[in-house]
Amino acid sequence: VDETQMTNLTELWVVDHPIGTRVVPDVDGKLHTVSAPQSLLSAHDAEGHDLLPWLRSTDHLIWEPPPVADASGNLQGDIIMTFPKPAGATQVKLVANATTGLWGSIMIKKIVGLRGRDVGMFYFALNHSNSIRKQLTAWEEREELYRLKVYVEEPTGWVVRGILPGTGTFNSMDRILPLDVSHVQGDQLRIRIHPPAGFWALNSFAVDYTPDRPVSVQKLKPATAQDLQGRDVLADLAAVDGRYLAMPNIGDTADITFLAPPARTGTERAVFLHTRGYYKLHVSGTGEPDNANLKAFQKVPGSTVRFAAAQYGQWQIANKQEP
Repeated sequence: VDETQMTNLTELWVVDHPIGTRVVPDVDGKLHTVSAPQSLLSAHDAEGHDLLPWLRSTDHLIWEPPPVADASGNLQGDIIMTFPKPAGATQVKLVANATTGLWGSIMIKKIVGLRGRDVGMFYFALNHSNSIRKQLTAWEEREELYRLKVYVEEPTGWVVRGILPGTGTFNSMDRILPLDVSHVQGDQLRIRIHPPAGFWALNSFAVDYTPDRPVSVQKLKPATAQDLQGRDVLADLAAVDGRYLAMPNIGDTADITFLAPPARTGTERAVFLHTRGYYKLHVSGTGEPDNANLKAFQKVPGSTVRFAAAQYGQWQIANKQEP
């Protein structure tokens, strides 16, 4: 991607866990065990399409509608998923394999680029103001472009019980979102999401009601690290500090090795890459800011996804693509 990637920490989490379980991180990085996953019973969108073949397993069938309005003119999806629910269950681990869609990823750079010569001030404000960051998060949750609300059906109606953040477009993985289901009645759990068209790629959803089992976690620092030119960059990646490995060019790489600890008898092993850092988009930072669109994004719900759909239509025309 055309951006500068700044990596502060790189380590491996080696997790030895009970045989017959899986280890899956939640959206905050906490590790959970999955012992008895239960699959979807049904999944439908607002137009009645059966999405079960798309969402029941992690595979190459991914539900990713383009940013085009449906037959009713809606750009905001409406998907209802039904799962089994044991009697007395009060908590559930929703296992979600969902990530930011390709067009949604493209729109990040496009939206930032609308700030023109003010983009530097935008970055400065994000880096130095808690309130500005909170405003951005609130906007993301309102629009659900990069933070998807998860609703649970209760006797009083649909209630937001969790937020699923987006991830890198080409790096979809299972994540757990713990949900309170103590108010749900009956033997079924119904979950609802409203993904904006073009912004989400949905692969699979499952639930697990079992309590977390004990696991052993060893956090490994790198033994060696070299960048593309063969320079030693171990110190840049070894700790949470002010040092970063900068990768400004497409194709930049680093080769890192770790010393593997011996296996533990009677367990299975999972290995997670844990990193910290950020990226800075390569935008021109010139020209007049598009204040009309930027103000609409903030004040008019749904305006951003309509902008993205219009951009998609222009892209189709420019590339002679059929809708």
